[in-house]
Amino acid sequence: MAERENKQKLLSYLKEFEQLGVAESVEADQFFREMDEDPEAFWKDWLSPLVAEGLNLDRACEVVLDGVLRPN
Repeated sequence: MAERENKQKLLSYLKEFEQLGVAESVEADQFFREMDEDPEAFWKDWLSPLVAEGLNLDRACEVVLDGVLRPN
């Protein structure tokens, strides 16, 4: 139940970022497209490990987005 709730929060959080114009680069566009196409895989591959290490969902999203928008 909590995992489903986290996925729903993730989707709304990322959609909010997308609507704010964060997705301005090619990498960010691809990132959001992949997230939309398979949110369960996105959760499993990107966010679940960070949450398991103790980050809250908001911080995990920030870390992932920061890595996409500023990879170096």
